[in-house]
Amino acid sequence: MTALLAAAAIGLGPGPGQPAFSAEENLLLGKPVEASGTEPGSRFTPDRTVDGDAGSGDVTNPRVHNAPTASRWSSANADHVWLRVDIAARAKLDRVKIRWGNTFSKKYSLLGSVDGETWTPLVENLAATARGQWVETTIPEEAQELRYLKVESFQRSQRYGLAIWEVEAYGELTAHIDPPGGTSVSLVTPRPAQQNEGEGEPFNLAVETKVVAAGEAATAAELIAAPLRKATGYELPVVADGTGIRFVLDPNAEVPGRAAEGYLLVANSEGVTITARTAQGLFYGGQSLRQLLGPWAAAQQAVIGQWSIPAIEISDGPRYEWRGFMLDVSRSFFTVDEVKSIIDQIAQYKLNVLHIHLTDDQGWRIAISNENKADGDPIDYERLTGVSGGTAMAPTKWTDRPGVSGFYTADEFKSILAYAAERHIAVIPEIDLPGHSNAALHAIPELNTAKSLPRPAAGKTTPDPQTTGDVGESALDADAQVTYVFIQHVLQQIVAEYPSPLNGTQYVHFGGDEPHKMKQTHPGDYEKFMARVPKMIKDLGVTPVAWNEAADAGSQLPEGLVIQHWNGRTDKVREYVNTKKGKLVLSPASRAYLPQIPGPGLQGPAWACSGPCTLQAFYNWDPTAFAGLDEQKMLGVEAPIWGEHLRSLSSAEYLILPRLIATAEVAWTPQQVRSGKFEDFDRRVKSLGAALTLQGKNFYSDDRTWQTDVREVAPVAENSRLLAIGALPSAQNQQVSAVLKYADRSVPVRATSDREFKAGVGKKFDDRQANGLFRFEAEGEPAKSPTPVKLVVSLRGQQVAEIPITRLQGEPEPTYELTGTVSSTKVSVGEEISVELRLTGASEDQDVRFWVTWGDEPAGRTPNSRKTTELKHTYRKAGTYTVRAGATDANGSPLGEAIELGGVEVQDSPEPSVQPSVSAQPSASAKPSASVSPSVGGPANPDTQKPEPPADASQPAPTDKPQPTNQLPAKDKLKPGLPKTGC
Repeated sequence: MTALLAAAAIGLGPGPGQPAFSAEENLLLGKPVEASGTEPGSRFTPDRTVDGDAGSGDVTNPRVHNAPTASRWSSANADHVWLRVDIAARAKLDRVKIRWGNTFSKKYSLLGSVDGETWTPLVENLAATARGQWVETTIPEEAQELRYLKVESFQRSQRYGLAIWEVEAYGELTAHIDPPGGTSVSLVTPRPAQQNEGEGEPFNLAVETKVVAAGEAATAAELIAAPLRKATGYELPVVADGTGIRFVLDPNAEVPGRAAEGYLLVANSEGVTITARTAQGLFYGGQSLRQLLGPWAAAQQAVIGQWSIPAIEISDGPRYEWRGFMLDVSRSFFTVDEVKSIIDQIAQYKLNVLHIHLTDDQGWRIAISNENKADGDPIDYERLTGVSGGTAMAPTKWTDRPGVSGFYTADEFKSILAYAAERHIAVIPEIDLPGHSNAALHAIPELNTAKSLPRPAAGKTTPDPQTTGDVGESALDADAQVTYVFIQHVLQQIVAEYPSPLNGTQYVHFGGDEPHKMKQTHPGDYEKFMARVPKMIKDLGVTPVAWNEAADAGSQLPEGLVIQHWNGRTDKVREYVNTKKGKLVLSPASRAYLPQIPGPGLQGPAWACSGPCTLQAFYNWDPTAFAGLDEQKMLGVEAPIWGEHLRSLSSAEYLILPRLIATAEVAWTPQQVRSGKFEDFDRRVKSLGAALTLQGKNFYSDDRTWQTDVREVAPVAENSRLLAIGALPSAQNQQVSAVLKYADRSVPVRATSDREFKAGVGKKFDDRQANGLFRFEAEGEPAKSPTPVKLVVSLRGQQVAEIPITRLQGEPEPTYELTGTVSSTKVSVGEEISVELRLTGASEDQDVRFWVTWGDEPAGRTPNSRKTTELKHTYRKAGTYTVRAGATDANGSPLGEAIELGGVEVQDSPEPSVQPSVSAQPSASAKPSASVSPSVGGPANPDTQKPEPPADASQPAPTDKPQPTNQLPAKDKLKPGLPKTGC
């Protein structure tokens, strides 16, 4: 085998600054790639080996090689490592090129596979010899066709992780396979519990498709149909009966996981049926349906393309009941519309808890009225938002902007709850106590009692507002009765006015975290507080939730709480859950804290992971194993975003996405289904980048090669020049170009993004962003063509898309064919002859005009005759004549080729047996008869012999109208000696 497959590996030199040039197509560019591992904490991920960037300048220079922007892979610190690329097609490779980094392989092999499981060596015992070297390997002709290419290394040149800048492969694609980013079951995220490819053809949405649902199911159906109407331009009406996309409530449906939230989805060529026990399950099935349609189902305007759902069977349900996201609005405020935007986003990934951190040291964000105050309560609760609704964070080292102040009125907060409930999301309010309470102390003088912290300055009744991110300095007085009067009124109003149950259970989060100064200054007070407040909440008929510091209260803490673990040891949490009927929600900072930087070189907190908390860190963990608890004691998982440095929804999204999608899959998908499947998840995320871009979301896009996609848009009256939109994450405006490709020319097209890409490295929070949608617009009114017109899009000089622009293709040029017959090929002078003509290819209402040249005198050319297929003629002289015919439109333009119908032999008329005699002489007033017969058998008159029309009979007929064929020319009047006829 080794001898058979051996081939030459050509070292192209050390190559600092030596690029690889090829006019051929690199088959690996932008394709899905996996690796045995990546250097811990490194941003040098394997997808950088197929991004088209092989480095510039002296790539062996440590400053270049180790720069955060270096587009290379750094393996785990081991000798035996591998990298594999999915070409997403069958290919016959000719050669493979690798550019090595400063740690290169001294022994490696290239292998191929059709299925990604069984590997066959292509070339073995290869070696690089220098840093920065390009090594090109010729693949033997005997090598098999493959879909997957693997580079497997067995020996490093030094002790650091192997470094590869770029891998390229050239050859011929032999069979197309839908790429991972295409419309397929693999796009469903979170990954379903069970899924199997179905038999038969896909179901295609069409203009006439209906969404069939009745009763409660219709609400879920409408929530799914509404965004699809935008993307497809189809009406998609929700009707009670029919076929198409059916939403069916069945209380006995057998689904995995939590049955109340599970669903079944079956799709085939006849339609799609989603079945669930509850409307919530139908809603989740609908989200999977949208993803099966591909990322363009998220388009905010109608795009042109086929909307196909593959034949598939999905049986799905969640692992955990609590699948959450926490939003901190206390340090910097988010508006109602911004919160609803977040709700839309988390609902797509089947998260069902929005935990809103409403109060903290820096601000109070929920209106509390004075209604139903207890007798003797001295507090004016409207001061909470009247005073501390106007405070927020000051600028920090990572943002130059101050925090946003504001608060929610009762009606506004109720609108958030209603919007969330429609999407089956419970809103869990958090009033943080007893610490993180400076906003309450600043607004309410009565709360500033003997043990409250911090103490008001001399001459003041309340402490100053806190605008820094310091923690643990504030606390309510655990010995003051007014503290509990305040808490009772606030929580009672929260519970009564803002119910938002999760699967029938209502929760209120009361914080309990970071009571540092309270514990130091007043030992025992924290435990005293934690013994009393949870009981007050339980007495309101709801379940209390607290951060994991609450477990430090030990025996003082009542049973039945939900503990949310975020940091520190888990032993006390585990003990509480096991002994006091508790439940656990996990938010470990190293696995779920969204403020932690997602990649190297970014500004922001990095303490939880001793560096970036990457997408892989968010994905690769098992919550139940992490907690060391039985599965039934786990309530779920939640990812929080804190607002110390956030000043806009955009800056929050940059940290939230795509890592929150990893949390969603951790919370939903059974561990055995996703264990070891990060590469599969990462592949799906790369396709979801298009959906995020279409929805206008900001997200961290710097660290991977995203799937690019372009679609034609449906014409809009307000901008007829807009041809297409494209999702090209991490692309800068100057890197994208496009042309309209006609059969005979290419026309430049303007390519612009509505939001410029700003790489995050070294930037503050407010100056980093993913680019928005690219818009491809013609410079002028684009011309139509009878042949297909394509939009060709290139990124960094490489073609990434070629799509037809259907609106620019006019009607194809019709093909005309004229045929005809002559009634006789031999006639006598004076005998009538006719031609029948037929023109195929003309439409019924088309104005067609025929002409014939008979080959004799001028009268022999019959003028264009509209819609006439039989033309007649009478020859006046003996001879042989050639008949030609053609057809034109009303403007005289030829319709097809003129034809020659052949020759006609015209003989003299035979001698009559009796010569007529005319004895009558005309009177002086009589006129000559118009019916004149020439002498029988007389000689031909040379004056009447005219040349025939030119051989090019396809030219339009002359516009001069010839004399009628039943009259003689003027000079052929009767001559002396000829007999006359008449009455």
